[in-house]
This record gives sequence, structure tokens and C-alpha cells, in this order.
Amino acid sequence: MWQDKTSYSRSDVERKPTTWTAQSGRLTVTVTCGHIDYKPDWVMHCHELGINTRPLPNAGSKEEAQAQAIAVVKAKIASLMADANNL
Repeated sequence: MWQDKTSYSRSDVERKPTTWTAQSGRLTVTVTCGHIDYKPDWVMHCHELGINTRPLPNAGSKEEAQAQAIAVVKAKIASLMADANNL
């Protein structure tokens, strides 16, 4: 379940959500279109997998950004599992 984690400034009268986070156990995935260096493009973060500010260039909406971020996380986990199976 995605939760709005947008931090608003006092002067922000529009209060439009820009950041969402989903968490499962220790795994946390965040998508935002409010990143200072990438605004208004979407980026994702997943600290547990070493993903920091990865652009999501094909995302045109929060739903697309969320789906792409989950796909990136699943691909990274699959790659790590394949590596672990080769140990």
C-alpha cells in the first residue's frame, strides 16, 4: 500500500502530493516527482537495495512511477538471488 510522504513547506498553498512510499518488512520503496535535482521527473529510492535517486524516465503518472519502481526492485532482487544461487 502506497502512502503519501510528501513534506510540505508552510508557503505551499496547493498541497499537491509528490512523494509516495511503500513498505514491506524492512524493504522500503519511495517514488517522487519532487526531487530537487530531477523536478518534475519521477525518481525512485530503495536504500535496502542500494538504489538512490534512480530516474524513472517513462513514468508519466504516480501509478506508472510506482509500477516501474516495483519492477526495478523485483529485477534487482531476482539478480541478487541468481548471484546467491551461484555461490
